[in-house]
Amino acid sequence: MVSVAWAEGVASPWPEGRVEVHRSLPSTSDRARELALAGAPEGTVVVADAQTAGRGRRGRAWSSPAGQGIWCSLIVRPLLDPEQWPRLVAWASVAVVQAGVPFVSGASVGVKWPNDVLVDGRKAAGMLLEVGRSGGMPFAVVGIGLNVNQEPHHFPAPLRERATSLRAARPGGEPIDRRQVLKALLHRLWTVYEEEAPTRFQGAVDRLRPYSVTLGRRVRVEGDGGAVEGVAVDFTPDGLLQGRDGRGVLQPVSSGDVVAAGREDR
Repeated sequence: MVSVAWAEGVASPWPEGRVEVHRSLPSTSDRARELALAGAPEGTVVVADAQTAGRGRRGRAWSSPAGQGIWCSLIVRPLLDPEQWPRLVAWASVAVVQAGVPFVSGASVGVKWPNDVLVDGRKAAGMLLEVGRSGGMPFAVVGIGLNVNQEPHHFPAPLRERATSLRAARPGGEPIDRRQVLKALLHRLWTVYEEEAPTRFQGAVDRLRPYSVTLGRRVRVEGDGGAVEGVAVDFTPDGLLQGRDGRGVLQPVSSGDVVAAGREDR
């Protein structure tokens, strides 16, 4: 039987938050949404040792094996207008990067817009933001999947060239204490949240820019409405991607899959 002792007793840094730990769930975000709809306070965290139906953006499956990663979802209730919700993805991305860097000394860690954290060019973490309303008040569930102790053979074959973990990027490849990673992650999420919430996360995108591996590159953004190609120039204050092509500035892009198409100086 899989133990969840590694996560038990970890506290939420939010004043009224708590951490709910499970051996296995279909999805931590689904459970967090249930709790949010029932009135759970901001800072409630759901952690599972494994997910059987973990998901990423656009309905993709997220591999969430037992004993290997941090699979968690956090409920927040910030005072934001609907168009400002994407700022939370920037906040979460920065927190994940800052929490992970001490565990992979010497590795290159950055964020590929909109929500992927890369370690040495491979995906190690992703965020999924889902919004709802409870009692007339909005809430957001921020789902985070962070690969911690996987070795290359642990990833499904189609992912081995594109995915990595903190352990795989660590000098010597020694296993990492997931409890320490979870505590560091929640601490950074709270610290940045506390600093940004009073200004409606206006600085979250500014914090993100230094970690971006998208800006300055020629990229192709593939979304439901088709594909757009150009040089990624900047982010809007709400975290949308702005680019330009030979004809001028492209309209901001709100979502999609970024495929590198070359390199251009910023």
